[in-house]
Parts: sequence; structure tokens; C-alpha cells
Amino acid sequence: MSFKKKWLLPAVAVTVLLTGCQDTDKEKSKETSTEETNKENVTQEAPSIKNAKQINVADFGAKPDDNKDDTDAITQAIEKSKEEAVEVVIPKGTYDTNKTIEVNDIKGLHIKGEGAIIKPKNPMTNPPEFYTMRLASSKDALSEIEIEGITIDGSKNPQDLYFTMKKADDFYKTAMTKGIAITNTKNLNIHDVNYKHMYGGYAIFAQEYRDVNIQNVKLEDVGGDDITDSFGMAIYLSGHKDDAVVNIDKVVSNAKTSKRSKEYMGWIGVVYENGTIQDANEDNWLKDQNTTINVTNSTFNDYETTFHVESTYGNVYWNTDDVKTRAKSYFIAAGVNGELRERSNNVEMNLLPFGRNDIVHGVYYTEGMKPKNYSFDMYNSVVNNIEIDGKRSPISAVYANNTTATFHNTTFNDVSNRLVANGTGTFIDSVVNLTKEANKNELGEFSENTQKINLEKSTINEAPKKTSAQNGKVPEKLKSTNKPIPKRENPLAPADLGREVAPLKAE
Repeated sequence: MSFKKKWLLPAVAVTVLLTGCQDTDKEKSKETSTEETNKENVTQEAPSIKNAKQINVADFGAKPDDNKDDTDAITQAIEKSKEEAVEVVIPKGTYDTNKTIEVNDIKGLHIKGEGAIIKPKNPMTNPPEFYTMRLASSKDALSEIEIEGITIDGSKNPQDLYFTMKKADDFYKTAMTKGIAITNTKNLNIHDVNYKHMYGGYAIFAQEYRDVNIQNVKLEDVGGDDITDSFGMAIYLSGHKDDAVVNIDKVVSNAKTSKRSKEYMGWIGVVYENGTIQDANEDNWLKDQNTTINVTNSTFNDYETTFHVESTYGNVYWNTDDVKTRAKSYFIAAGVNGELRERSNNVEMNLLPFGRNDIVHGVYYTEGMKPKNYSFDMYNSVVNNIEIDGKRSPISAVYANNTTATFHNTTFNDVSNRLVANGTGTFIDSVVNLTKEANKNELGEFSENTQKINLEKSTINEAPKKTSAQNGKVPEKLKSTNKPIPKRENPLAPADLGREVAPLKAE
């Protein structure tokens, strides 16, 4: 990632030509052969985890609170899912693991923690590939995987690594903590799971999936910096085939920050990145169609960026409702070759004035995009420009690369400099409250004549000359009025996916 130009993965098509035969027996033989070939190519149906056989990690030797390595015992219990769909119970207590819990070819798996705490210790045999858990089903039989009721505590590994790595190679010498990596699932449910004291990797990594539900997940003191691409992301969604829907609801993520500098924080809250090189064989590359991501009722604090999208294949539909965030930028899109339709509603953002990446983003930033193929719309939201050490963000709303964004009924507080730079920003029924340093006539800065700022339907309030506007304070009459979002002929979340996301089990 890191805003480098992506390789465009060429489409691969394999055409099978069947030569017709006059002879009836040969024709029947050909039909039989075709049926057998089709059977081989059809993804097998994995068994449901509903009413799956229940097993207990205690039966395999796992004992909580004894300070002994439970990796093999937990792995052996989960390996039963290679035979049939199982529910693996992990009783309450603390379990120590000293290597990755890794199981492939899963038929169906429900990990049911009863308040269990897993404390992984990275052995540094191959740190970039170390996870607390790596779980995968067969690529030809996508299975159901559900995980609940556990806490991953990375406190046995180094905690404050900011400033210690001088070059990328140091990444391979560093004992970092990653969470759970899931590959090849038709239904992935992760709920009522906690992460804490983890530095350096993804908390949740998913690749090749169809329906994903992430709900009631808390991340405290989890993250890292941006020296390498795998650092500091709370949720990472990689490539997939076909259509996929991801629901992220009631996630509270407070990133790890350095005690030595306010500028060293987590990198990204939620990433969707499709189209990277997943395999040396091009035939195995994942080329998705439509991806719909819904983020609701969630909080992401102390990140360089709240949400980030890169996708060399397919269309991306991103919806956000009722989100609070403290970050340097809200949404970044880079190299999306299909459609990108983003819609945010009721967002409260505290815009930080700095971060480790020197690029200034503002609320919305794009790179390598095609304006006619994407849209960004923010409704009924508040963006507070936070002052730290006398600094506020130099750009509040839109930045870079012919970015086009529309803000509906949104309030920007304490704008000290530009609203828009090198992009186009349209502000409808919105309010911009300036500090005394801001110039009402210099809210835009452009490098091309196609870029512009449109404030005709909005209100600009200059601060009194003697005192600046109070940080975060909005006069009652200027608050967003929570107007309804206009209905659209083409909803962002595609209605033609032909299926519904599997709901979480009732508590």
C-alpha cells in the first residue's frame, strides 16, 4: 500500500472449445465428460456450523492460568474442524501460546470463548507471518467461521516500538503481535471479541470471503506506525472473488500511541485493499466484482486515517452511519479502477493537525482516481479542527488529485486555513466557522482550472477579531439539523447481490 502505484492485474480468461461429433456415442461421451468437468469446477457446499459437534480444549490438554504453552492443545481441538463442522469451547481463564494457532481445510468452525484470554508470545521464527490464529477453509469449499467470547492480549511482546526501527529490514527482527487471520469463508462472524496491548499488525485480517459480520469488538492500545505496510491496521479486508458484503457494527478502536510523541499513533482503522499480488500464479489472483462495506455505530480514535480503499478490480460501495473518529484524515481512496461510491452520515470527526505521514489529507483524499467513476458524500456531520501545540490541520475538507467531494448539512469548526486544496469541494446547507487566522476569501487553493470550491448554499462565519472561535463549540443555531438523506435511484449497497448477510446468533 503506502500510496504506491498498484500493478494492474490483467484479466485471465480460459475458454474451453468442445468440438462437435456426428457419432451419437461420441456425443454422449462428450456430455458425460463435460458434466464431470463441471462438477470438478463447482465450489463444494461446506456443512453448517449450526448444531455443530461441541468439543472442549480442556479435553486436549489446555489448562488455563498455569503459565504453560497451550498452543498445541488449542490447535488440536480446532483441527477437528478438518473432519466436520465443530464448536470449540475455550473455558474462562488465561491461555499462553508461543506460536501461531494455525489450521487449514476447515469444514466449519465456531470458536466459543467463555471469557477466555489468549496471550500470544511471538517466537520471532518469522515475525511477519506470526498471528495469534491463522484459520482457513479450502478455496473450493468456503466454510462458515464464527469467533466469539475471547480476548487477545499481546502484552507479552514489546509494547512501544516507535522510533526503534530505522529501516524496513528491522521489521523482520521485531516481535510484533498480530490478531486473527481468516481465509476462504462464505460466512465470517467475529463478535464479542477484545484485543489489547498489541503492536504491529492487523487485529482482524480477512481474505477471500463473501459475507462478513464484525460486531461488538473492542480494541484498546492496538496499532503501530507506517514504516511498513502491515503496521497498525485494526481491520484489513483483502481481495476476494465474486460479490461480498461486510458489516462492521459497534466496533470501538482506540489505537496505540507513543508516550514520546503525540504524532506517533495507529495507522488505519479499516482498510479494504483488493488487487494486490496474492499468488505467484496469476490464475490464483483474486478479482472481485462488487464489495459493499457498511460501518455503523463505531469509534476509531488516534489513527492517521480512519478508512482507506484501494482496489484494482471491481466496484466499491462504502456506507458509514453514526461514527466517531479522531484522526488526521477520514477517508482515503487510491487506485480504484471500478466505481467507488462513498456515503457517510452522522459522523463526528476530530481532525488532528499532524501525523507521521507528511502528506496532508484533510477529510477526504484521493490518488490515481478517475473523477467520473467515484463520489464522496458526507451528510449531517461535524468536523472539529483540533488545536494541538498551536497547530490545526492546514486543510479541512478536500485534498489532492482532482478529488471531488460534496458535504451536505455538515459543520466545520475552527477552520484556520484551507477548506479545499487541489480538488473540488461542494458545500450544501453547511456551516464553516473560521478562526481569526483564516481568510474567508482564501479557502481554496488550486493547481488546475477544473478544481473549485462551491460555498454558495452554505454559511461562512468569521471569528471575532480579538478572540478565536472556541474549539469544538458550535452555536445552537449553526448545528447540523440532521436532515434525512435523499433517496437515490441506485442505492449504494447493490440490491442485486441476490442474497442477505447471515445474521449473528441471538444472544
